[in-house]
Amino acid sequence: MKRSLLYFLGIGLMVFGFSACEEVPPFIDYSDNSGGNGGSGTEVTFEEIYNDTTFVTTDVSAKQDRVVVMEEFTGVACVNCPLGHEESQDLLDTHGDRLALVAVHANWLNYISGESIQFLTTSEAGFILNLCQVEGLPSASIDRVQFDNEDVIAIDQLPKWASKINERLSVPTELNLHVYNDYNSDTRELTVYTQIRYTEDVSDQRFISIMLTEGGIIEPQELTDGSIDEEYEQEHVLRGMITPPSGDAINETLEAGRVIVKSYSFTVPSEWDPAHMEVVAFVHGATNTPEIIQGAKEYVIK
Repeated sequence: MKRSLLYFLGIGLMVFGFSACEEVPPFIDYSDNSGGNGGSGTEVTFEEIYNDTTFVTTDVSAKQDRVVVMEEFTGVACVNCPLGHEESQDLLDTHGDRLALVAVHANWLNYISGESIQFLTTSEAGFILNLCQVEGLPSASIDRVQFDNEDVIAIDQLPKWASKINERLSVPTELNLHVYNDYNSDTRELTVYTQIRYTEDVSDQRFISIMLTEGGIIEPQELTDGSIDEEYEQEHVLRGMITPPSGDAINETLEAGRVIVKSYSFTVPSEWDPAHMEVVAFVHGATNTPEIIQGAKEYVIK
């Protein structure tokens, strides 16, 4: 992972005071800006900042609507998984910008002998499946929460997915998360900018994770009747993570008005199609308390 420091905004307009106890933020224009806003509904405006920085502002943002992150655990040799694909797509159609969907292909049931073109599982899949206590396919984690009356995080009863998402959508967030991208088609270099704006004081440790997904991948899939669809379109497939699977630690003091901007660079492999790719970012707790606090998503190419 490379950190990209591209340029300082409004350098001629900023005056920095140097003292041990005072943080002076860069000039920010709080006029309307619709980019990388995460959720729909309550509009929260912000200014895109293109350098890694942190500061505290007295102008504390209004709270964003929650964006729920759904990790669907699936496999090409899983005959019931197409039912999961249909259910998750219906949920995405229902919730739109307030749901970020990632299809995590398991490290089992991941290959059809004589049919599969490629492995859709990733090096990070094992960590995620263990973290979410996946016991079977299809199943899904909703914000990595272990809900009441559930033995594990991953829920394998498809009818429950909708109610758990609705439950999470009503939970306020402690922060606003924005993601915006810069993609160079000549070099295939992708820079992802994450901007975290805290709306309240928080004492717990937080991490940020960034996933890359791709849709429209033609890969054979076993169907419920036992047949194989050789032209099956796999959607929202986790291609990899820019951060470690356990996340990148946020080490700043988390207080109302705290703004944290972090950038991450990644070279998109030639076999991936950036026109069908999406960045899914989320802030979450530590491995022993993995609840996702807020999510955001943005296409690699708008």
